[in-house]
Amino acid sequence: MELGLCIIILLATFYFYFGLPKSLELAKKAKIKLLGIEAQATILFIEEGDDATSQPFKIQIQVEPVMGRNFVTVLTDVPRAYVSFVKVGAKVRIKYLVKNQKEVVFVNFIGQF
Repeated sequence: MELGLCIIILLATFYFYFGLPKSLELAKKAKIKLLGIEAQATILFIEEGDDATSQPFKIQIQVEPVMGRNFVTVLTDVPRAYVSFVKVGAKVRIKYLVKNQKEVVFVNFIGQF
């Protein structure tokens, strides 16, 4: 009985430590994809992460919404396979929430890269 309880506590601890933050991040991205406003953005700077430390890459973009002022933010959810093909000055489609413009998600590339 005690062994079963220890296993349950151990699994719950692993979930809260590893699974919950990832689940919350995925839920936030899903909310932005569902409720966000689509806009065009220009890539300003690309910083590739270190594979050894699993540090994610960062792509600084200037978002050009249809209505409102342009703003600069960081995009981190571009598939890693595309990062090597992307160049500064390329155009991408993103989605963002009006209330929190710093949180953006990648939609697709505009044209060929």
